[in-house]
Amino acid sequence: MLSDELSDNVLRQAKTDALQNRAKALVPADDTRSDAENNLVTANDFLNAFRNDITHCSQTIAIHAGYLSQRGISQLDDVIMQAINRGVTVTVTVRQSDTATETSRARTQRNITRLQALGCHVHTVESCNEFTVFDNALIWFGTAEPLGNIKPDDCSLRFHDPALARRFKETQNNTDS
Repeated sequence: MLSDELSDNVLRQAKTDALQNRAKALVPADDTRSDAENNLVTANDFLNAFRNDITHCSQTIAIHAGYLSQRGISQLDDVIMQAINRGVTVTVTVRQSDTATETSRARTQRNITRLQALGCHVHTVESCNEFTVFDNALIWFGTAEPLGNIKPDDCSLRFHDPALARRFKETQNNTDS
């Protein structure tokens, strides 16, 4: 059990390091724009930045999540509902493995019901890549789970790339089949 936890921490740190190195390559050090096209978003800035992107979204939000938590949903439910009321389509794809315990399945179902009550379209898949795409152009990709529990060392890349956004969604659609 301890070795699994240690292994998870090592993998999480490696992913964080890779994302930070990639972000340095994408964002010039002298980039002072308040909403740079390419950003590394740390755990400290995640909630405000993600809420802001939901607030400014005008058409679609596609969230592909490894898991859902009550806390994660509660931190975003007001802006998600406002977006849906503006006519934004919010689709959530969440992983639910065939090997998930009954307790895990029940928890996931409660959270799915909460999202559906907000007006989200939600479906489960056996496995999925974890990312979010806003308006088919703005991509969030990294260790921060938007509808989960953010850990202190989580971070995500946030960048505009319509072609890559389309590829992310196509890749996920191919794994859904």
